[in-house]
Amino acid sequence: MKHQKLQLNRRRQQLRLMPLENRLAPSANMALISRTDPSLFSDTAGGYANPDFGAQNGVVASSTDGRYTVFSSQAANVVPGQIDNNGGGTDVFVFDRAMNATELISHIPGSSSTTSNGSCILPTISGDGRYVAFTSSATDLIPGGTIIPPNGHDNIFVYDRQMAKCTVVSRQFDLPNTGANVYLESDNLVLKISANGQTITFNSKATNLVPGMPTPPTLLNHAYAYEIATGSLHLVDHKYGDPSAVGNGGATVYDVSDDGRYIAFTSNATDLTGQPVGSKSSVYRYDLVTGQNLQVTTSAVAGQTGPSQSCGEPQISGDGDAIVFYTSATNMISGYSGMGAQYYKFVISTGQRTLITHAATSPTTGANKSSDSPIVSVDGRYVAFASLATDLVSGFIDNNGAKYNVFLADTLTGDTSLVSHSLSSSTKSANDEAGYFAMSADGQRIVFCNVGNDLVAGYSPQGLNWLGGNSYLYETPTGAISLVSGKYGSPTVGNNHYSGYQVISADGSTIIMTTKANDIMSGLLDLNNADDVYVRDVATGVTICATRGSPSFSPGGDSGSYGTNTTYPAQVSADGRYTTYVSVAGNIVA
Repeated sequence: MKHQKLQLNRRRQQLRLMPLENRLAPSANMALISRTDPSLFSDTAGGYANPDFGAQNGVVASSTDGRYTVFSSQAANVVPGQIDNNGGGTDVFVFDRAMNATELISHIPGSSSTTSNGSCILPTISGDGRYVAFTSSATDLIPGGTIIPPNGHDNIFVYDRQMAKCTVVSRQFDLPNTGANVYLESDNLVLKISANGQTITFNSKATNLVPGMPTPPTLLNHAYAYEIATGSLHLVDHKYGDPSAVGNGGATVYDVSDDGRYIAFTSNATDLTGQPVGSKSSVYRYDLVTGQNLQVTTSAVAGQTGPSQSCGEPQISGDGDAIVFYTSATNMISGYSGMGAQYYKFVISTGQRTLITHAATSPTTGANKSSDSPIVSVDGRYVAFASLATDLVSGFIDNNGAKYNVFLADTLTGDTSLVSHSLSSSTKSANDEAGYFAMSADGQRIVFCNVGNDLVAGYSPQGLNWLGGNSYLYETPTGAISLVSGKYGSPTVGNNHYSGYQVISADGSTIIMTTKANDIMSGLLDLNNADDVYVRDVATGVTICATRGSPSFSPGGDSGSYGTNTTYPAQVSADGRYTTYVSVAGNIVA
């Protein structure tokens, strides 16, 4: 079983939202997001929702409270009177759960129901649901002019739903209606909006976005930040002292703080700070207010200026004060010993850098094997990660043959706990591999998958549990583990298939899981033999199937969806009330 980020095939699927306040109702309400214009005969839109072209990493994005969900679709009948102007291309929509209405975002000026003349993909939405950013090759999205992308390149747009106005983000610095002169690569784009909806960050190889870029193009990625309020586009990795001059290397932006002020990125440039930074790729924090870059990965060893090896994968805390990053450099902390890549945390306000993946015997000794996929709590205190290491916890007992386990590091105390531990001991790993984990915003709850059979008392596996395992909940304060994907009425019996993909709401109240099992809830008639989405209320322990068919389509009203390959849940709102997911089923709503 793999623990890395999922790469999903999500084509030809319907996207739906479920209000979780109705989770205990016998016939929980379902709302079809990618539905057709209600004046038409069919309930489902004629095309298909396309989460494969959704937000970053192929997920459809939701506002913080779950009210608004942005998705892309090729359907030509999603909104009333929709006019397809791009030959069946992909369009961007927002579904308003409170108003039970869908809005076409990628429409031409003056007509809210006419699509643009090019496909629009990779949508993402601000926390309050006001702004939607996406990429498109269309030439008719903005008022008062036409975008002329050289050689038909895609550009980045932002749509203000309150003002009903679309603006070009990746535009030529002196010609606001002319787009970027180099194609935007989706794999390297990393398009994000800050939580407050004020800053958009992205990567591009274009050379006409700010003045002073080299000509001809160097084909190096550079990091950019767009201020929505002012319409200003900033070169993040600029040469020290000259905000319009590109640094002498490439850069990749990874993350942005909640208020949009601070941006975490990597670069191999050597002229971004005015100080010697070494020759390896470093992690930096850009301050949008001051326009200054701070090197996060300075050397802790006298006589050395930068990391001894390249650094990457920075994640920034919500307040922008802490950055977690990955490197095999040996000079990040004084007295370091060890081999291989490790995760570190740097706190800007104190200048303190600590080793997260350290051996239990020493805070300066790196773990004896590799770690992966860190998740950082909102305040930067807790970091959950997967690891093959066997020396992270004092007294650790390897019970699964050095397979992956899930750990939680408390960077305030310096302690590391084994999350996926055996019932017999909090320092003994479960007897098989763990992976696919998620953490609540405060770090107090972690949901994870494990193939082992010794995590809870009296556990009894069944079906294909040996292949993919079950989902478990870890409580940080007590270290207690409970089975959350078990058979209905039997809290210690595994379901009759296997589960392994799960998310948890930011407040830790709700867990969303996917599985082909049909015995997780009572009275479920599962007719699809495919993955379904289940919603579990942590407080009550009640689990329901979110992808149930409508009673009008099958006997009993509790039937599973008829479609195939209902895939993984995209997102759950912070309070656990709303869940977005994708499905090809045609009978989920009446």
